[in-house]
Amino acid sequence: MLIILALSIYAAISAACVVLTFLEGWAEHDGYGALRVAGLLACIAWPLILLAPAVHAALGPRFACAPVPKRLEARRRLT
Repeated sequence: MLIILALSIYAAISAACVVLTFLEGWAEHDGYGALRVAGLLACIAWPLILLAPAVHAALGPRFACAPVPKRLEARRRLT
């Protein structure tokens, strides 16, 4: 259920960004150049950039790094 809600929110944000980008290009009477197509594709991808730190923060303690080597332990205590 939570996954469906998260995907729905993601789809709504992406759709809103695509619509706004499309309307902006339509108002300027621009064609579909490479930059405009890249902008439309970026509208779909940028929420993933916001999602990545949230997932990392949530799952980070479960996938902790290897223990700190003894030779670096002294440096860690100093900072």
